[in-house]
Amino acid sequence: MTDNIKTILNRLSSIETLLSNNNNNTLASQMAEQFNAISERLNEIELKINSNNNDNSSAEEKERKRSLVLIGLPEAVAEKPSERAKEDAETVAEVLDALDVEVCPQMVYRMGRKIDEKRKGPRLVKVVLPASTFQRFALAQWGRNRTELKQHVGWQRLLVRPSLTKEELAAEREIREQRRMNYEENKKNEMVTTRRGGNMGKNF
Repeated sequence: MTDNIKTILNRLSSIETLLSNNNNNTLASQMAEQFNAISERLNEIELKINSNNNDNSSAEEKERKRSLVLIGLPEAVAEKPSERAKEDAETVAEVLDALDVEVCPQMVYRMGRKIDEKRKGPRLVKVVLPASTFQRFALAQWGRNRTELKQHVGWQRLLVRPSLTKEELAAEREIREQRRMNYEENKKNEMVTTRRGGNMGKNF
């Protein structure tokens, strides 16, 4: 990429030289050739960048499809970071055992900084599995056994979901917000109905 940029700069320097020596009848033709060469080089760079971006997106998508996010697992209290990471890995292993998922994760780590005043509750735990089949099985098991798992000490607030894109997370937040608003509206309507019923009873 650096060599390509140097080539473009050299081309621009050549054009600048031609402009400073503006006594040549073939200047327009030479400038056109130089600009065409620059345009072709820029197109090559753009194609390479797009190709790299596509490769990165594909890799991220593959990892996302085989990953889980665990919400509500208490933070480890060990002093050393390595000990906290080890404790998280052991806790994740216990969760996978409870879900009857027979696999060892490739990666387990907390998402975000340990100290964040804006965050409420423990950090999320990212779990990367070897294949998407394990992720789908784990999610299915969670759907069937979540009530039982939540009875485990320390797992009362546990939630297991797939790894989501930023767009999916935004959509999920909107759905939760809409549900919250609907719940509050229904609760408000129930209170109004109850009050009306009580007032009607007093009239008899």
